[in-house]
This record gives sequence, structure tokens and C-alpha cells, in this order.
Amino acid sequence: MYGIYAEGVNTADITITNNVITGMSSANSKLAEPYNAVYGIAVGVYNETNDGVERNYTVSNNKILGFDSGEGTTLALYVFAANDKGNIKITNNTVECKTVDYLFFVNRKSQNKDYNININFSDNTVSAEKVRKDAFVFLAKNLDMQGNKIEFDKFGASVIIKAYGPSDSNAIIKNNIVKVSELSSNPSFATYSVIKPQQSGNTVNGKIS
Repeated sequence: MYGIYAEGVNTADITITNNVITGMSSANSKLAEPYNAVYGIAVGVYNETNDGVERNYTVSNNKILGFDSGEGTTLALYVFAANDKGNIKITNNTVECKTVDYLFFVNRKSQNKDYNININFSDNTVSAEKVRKDAFVFLAKNLDMQGNKIEFDKFGASVIIKAYGPSDSNAIIKNNIVKVSELSSNPSFATYSVIKPQQSGNTVNGKIS
């Protein structure tokens, strides 16, 4: 079940803006796995292609409200980044969830030296009653994540932000404010795989991380 869905090799230079998505819950679908998965906004290219076409996606000023999961997989913002180059801009969105698996997830079946996707995830306001898995999963050549306000009642995974990419990739993660009321573990703020991070000014429950 999708709030907004735009997928395929013919998608490029798509802007999704000023939408309000409400009532998204797998409990409402009455469907079995895998059909009870719920996605607030899903965009991009799912089947891997290296055709050299630059595909750019902007998701801005949207509201995803009352988003919830029963038994199915739940992702508020899901980008299929199976193309080899492009830009993803996720800015000034408001996401209010009950139970969710991932808040933002970038998926690619494999990565190679030609992978050149840039992600800007900035100035978003995100809240959830319960996050079951890593909240943010990024695969990018260059990641810029700044100025987000993030609040969870319960967080059950080991990492809040997971960022990875090809060997020459970079990440800037700065000035994000994270508040978590109840931790079921002692999660890391961020983990990186072959990304060279610049991390500063982030706070988790008032402490610099």
C-alpha cells in the first residue's frame, strides 16, 4: 500500500511536494505478507540499471501523518536508487508515525564504483512512537544530512543512522537534534561503511554525539 508511488526507468526529475498523506496503516489493509507492506512515499528505479541517465528526485514540504504498522514492513520514505547516478533531495517534510520499521530507506541491490547518487536530507521534522529497525538507512556517493529534528518514544535497533556507499563516498551529518524517550538498547548515533564522515553539532537527548 502506497501513499504516493512513482517508480520505473522512465522516472526522472520528479518533484513530490505539498501533499498530505494520512491513514496509512497495514492494520487497515487486511492483507497477508508481502502485500501488507506500507510505504508513505516511494520513488525511484527499482530494477538495477546502469544506463547513464541522471535521475533527480525532490520530496519536499509534505506531511505524512498517522503512519502506522501492524505486522507488515513499514517505511515512511522509500527511495529505489537502483540507477547509477542522480540526486535525491528530501527537505522540509513532516513525518508523524506510530510504529514504523524505517523512517527513510535507500535501497540498491548492489553497489559499484560507478554509483553516483547524492542525497540531501535536511530540515525535516520526524517523530515516531516506536521505531523497530535502524531509523535512517542511506546509500550515497555524497550524503548531506543537516538540521533535522527527530524524536522517538521507543527505539529498538542498534543504530539511528546507517550510512554507506562506494569507497570514495563522503557524508556530512551535522546539527541534527535527536530525542529518544525509551531505549531498548544503547544505540550508536551513526555508523559508516567506507564513507568518510564529517560529523559535528548533533545532539542525542541533549548530549553532543
